[in-house]
Amino acid sequence: MDAIWLKYSKTRDAQAKSMIIEHYVYLVKLVAGRLGIHLNQYVDLDDLVGYGILGLIDAIDKFDLEKNVKFETYASL
Repeated sequence: MDAIWLKYSKTRDAQAKSMIIEHYVYLVKLVAGRLGIHLNQYVDLDDLVGYGILGLIDAIDKFDLEKNVKFETYASL
């Protein structure tokens, strides 16, 4: 995964970005599941996952490898 992140950070390669998205989809489902416990009256879980995917893509675009923070930590916020 480190090599893919490095490639993406240098080239913004679409294939590398897709691989990163696929790798971290579990994180979206995890966070959406946690939020869904509290919001299930108001928001459908599938909607939360959809919004989470958009948030994941945004987090990937804004993530800075040089800050030495785990992506999971950054993206979960």
